[in-house]
Amino acid sequence: GNEVWAYIKGRGHISIFSADTGEEKEKIEMNIEKEDNQVTAMEKVKGMVWVVTLKDPSIFVFHLQQKIMVKKMSILDNTDNTSTHFLSLMASKHYIYCGENTGKITVWNAQTMVKCYTLKTEENIPVMYMA
Repeated sequence: GNEVWAYIKGRGHISIFSADTGEEKEKIEMNIEKEDNQVTAMEKVKGMVWVVTLKDPSIFVFHLQQKIMVKKMSILDNTDNTSTHFLSLMASKHYIYCGENTGKITVWNAQTMVKCYTLKTEENIPVMYMA
């Protein structure tokens, strides 16, 4: 049925609530450091839930129905890995957009989970929200 995926700061896992009853039905362990690392954004697209974390920094993709992690993409292959992390996510029909603290927006194919291209904003200012 209807469910809400939520990340509650400091718990280190994703909670899945019933949208009808409000009860917590399930937990998905993220296996991330609870204090340091935290989820900054989550989006559902194409039967998957995309989650980005601040400290690692990584993108986790979970299967919406099976509640298992399908893929983890680390951003550490970047040249400026020390300062780069994802802050925001936006899903469209076929793509997912990841806003970074460096002012970049990376665009991923939601089906193949492959990075397509990067949009660069004018300044090196964090991309907090997208719609």
